[in-house]
Amino acid sequence: MPQTYYLGGRTPLVTWTACLLWALASLLAAWVGWWGSTAAAWWIATAGVVATLFAVTGGGLWWRLEWARRAGVVCLLAVGVGSVGLVWLMAGQALWALLAALPVSVALAWLARRLDSTAVREQFVA
Repeated sequence: MPQTYYLGGRTPLVTWTACLLWALASLLAAWVGWWGSTAAAWWIATAGVVATLFAVTGGGLWWRLEWARRAGVVCLLAVGVGSVGLVWLMAGQALWALLAALPVSVALAWLARRLDSTAVREQFVA
C-alpha cells in the first residue's frame, strides 16, 4: 500500500505563537537593558538566556521545525507558571493578584495544548 503524505496548510496559530515568543523575547531584552546595571548579575544572565531561547524558538516555529514546537510548548507553560509566581511574589501573596494572573496562565496553557494537537503537529518537519 502506498504511503500518503499530508501537506497541510500553515495555520495562523503557529505564526502568531512565533510572534508572541518574539515579543516576549523583546520585552525580556528590554528589561535586561533597563535593569542591567542595578539588578543581580545572575538575574540578568538568566533573563538574557531566556530571551535568547524565546527568540530562537520563535524562529524555529516560523520555519515549522519540530524541535521548536516542543520547545514552544515548554516556553509557553514556563511563562504561564512564571507569571503567576511573579505576580504572587510582587503582590505580597494577595489572592486578587493570583486571580488576575490566572487568565493569562490559562490562555498560555490553552495555546500550548493547541500547539501540541495533531492538526498542528502535521505541519512540522523533523
